Amino acid sequence: MDMKKKNSFYAVITACMGLAVFLEGQTVAMWIAMQGMASARTPISMLTGEACINAAVAWLGGGSVVSGGGGIVVGRFILAVIPIIGAVMMVSALGYIVLQRIKNSDNGIHQRR
Repeated sequence: MDMKKKNSFYAVITACMGLAVFLEGQTVAMWIAMQGMASARTPISMLTGEACINAAVAWLGGGSVVSGGGGIVVGRFILAVIPIIGAVMMVSALGYIVLQRIKNSDNGIHQRR
């Protein structure tokens, strides 16, 4: 596989990964957090309702503020940034693909005459 095809392949994979992170990143992060422990050493999966959500978000933020972590504020920031990271991955990879197609086409914008 030549270098141009290889780079395009990696760009497509990156775009697909970005789409997955954009759509499901928060769900996966919360599922992973559910496997953790709350600051009271109770498994988060044993909690219910708002206590479960708050404990999972605080766990994503590095633990409770009292125990030296970032708490719910940092956890919510992380959850807010996940889709942005996915969108940046998608846009940059698709932008690379489009620029490569323009560059390699006979009707390219920068074609010399």
